[in-house]
Amino acid sequence: MSRGPFMIPGSNPRAQLIGAIAQASGEAFEELLARHHRDARQRGVARVRKVSQLVKILRALGRGQFVVVFTGENGCDWKGSLRGGRAITAESKSIAGPRLQRSMFEQHQIDDLDEAARFGELALALVQLRIDGRPRRFAAPWPLAWKQDGRGAGVGLEELAPWEIREGECYLERWAR
Repeated sequence: MSRGPFMIPGSNPRAQLIGAIAQASGEAFEELLARHHRDARQRGVARVRKVSQLVKILRALGRGQFVVVFTGENGCDWKGSLRGGRAITAESKSIAGPRLQRSMFEQHQIDDLDEAARFGELALALVQLRIDGRPRRFAAPWPLAWKQDGRGAGVGLEELAPWEIREGECYLERWAR
């Protein structure tokens, strides 16, 4: 069996393919969110930016490439403010199935969302699920309405439906003054 350029010798090709598809889906969801944020900024609704991981550059390799080390955890994926001044903190998760498990959130992300909500910020979970073969997207306030199932606490369409992002709408509109 020949392995594509993304295959790691000795590992499970099926698992690698599933991982590559999930990564591509997550990247497409983040690009969609970035478009929402650009549109929101242009329309005066909100100013939201992607938060990069904390890194220290060890060496420049040229052509925009670097050798880096991760120096800490930053919290959530997105930070910004809505028209009117309310701060926003959001974490995005893309899942290839119909339920998002609480275990998909890392502790530093949970802590960041909890603290943002405690301080009165708009704390959101931006979620993409795959339901009946198609992506469905949600912008749900934190904390989520977790329900126990056989795999632990999770949320699905039933809990997230009121927060679905409709085609053509900017998900931030409902919270801007």
